[in-house]
Amino acid sequence: MVVELVFLTGNANKMAEANEALKETGISLVPPRQRVEKLEIQDNRVENISLYAARHASRRLREPFVVEDDGLFVKLLNGFPGPYTAYALKTIGIGGLLKLLEGVKERDAYFLSAVTLHIDGRLYLFTHRVDGTISLQPRGSSGFGFDPVFIPNGYTSTYAEMDLSLKSKISHRAGAFRQMAAFLKNYYEKFKER
Repeated sequence: MVVELVFLTGNANKMAEANEALKETGISLVPPRQRVEKLEIQDNRVENISLYAARHASRRLREPFVVEDDGLFVKLLNGFPGPYTAYALKTIGIGGLLKLLEGVKERDAYFLSAVTLHIDGRLYLFTHRVDGTISLQPRGSSGFGFDPVFIPNGYTSTYAEMDLSLKSKISHRAGAFRQMAAFLKNYYEKFKER
């Protein structure tokens, strides 16, 4: 199976990570050939944000495409920043998040990714969650966003201390995109049978 899918994102890091995660699947993600706005609503669930963005984009794009939204959810902060992760990064940054957790031992958190595939006029949602903890200080220079403070369970390194190859095997985004790839493989096999 060799498939090229449009990925509606302005984030080159997300594009690189998703393509790395998909490189064994025959799926490659490309930017749209035309300007298409990815409309992001305010909602408490990343799944709803991803689905809404795909519905909105489907009015302009007729070819298969995918959108992704994700968030960092900190247990002690009742899930903050969650779907507001990009805004929190812009406003309080990594330093602000660490300040909120200063002196706190309970540092459980998780990243959740929601990938919505639009194909043949239908939407399919794939989610993946990675549990972990927030480090005491930023570590590493790879990755982006809150990667320097997120340590996935089973590892001692933050996402930002991992190279792209490792992060793309274990990340929340990679997991959701690989679910999508498995679905597409089955989808195209059934399509060929008709």
